[in-house]
Amino acid sequence: MKYKIGQIVKVVRKQTLNGFINIGDKGKIVSIAGNEVTPCSIGVEFFHYVYGHTCNGKGRSGYCWCIDPDDLEIVNESNEIVTVSSSKGEVLNNLLMKYPNLSKYFNV
Repeated sequence: MKYKIGQIVKVVRKQTLNGFINIGDKGKIVSIAGNEVTPCSIGVEFFHYVYGHTCNGKGRSGYCWCIDPDDLEIVNESNEIVTVSSSKGEVLNNLLMKYPNLSKYFNV
């Protein structure tokens, strides 16, 4: 499977989504599940509130939704996450992963 927990993904197809998730919305993979009865779905914690759930406690309440893998695309993380090298950099990186729009306010 091409998806891994922690990857940043974006929605590329709106087939199985709720009314608060749109094509182009981004989030972080927090779980990968599937079995013989239901096809594999990817638990995504979106960067905005989607009136969802927690993906069984793996993400923030209301920010998560299970998405079919065919509805997602991996984002080129080098374009989305600023990499820095300092003790404070790890904290900043974690913030930028959760809130990628903040990167425009930092010159790292």
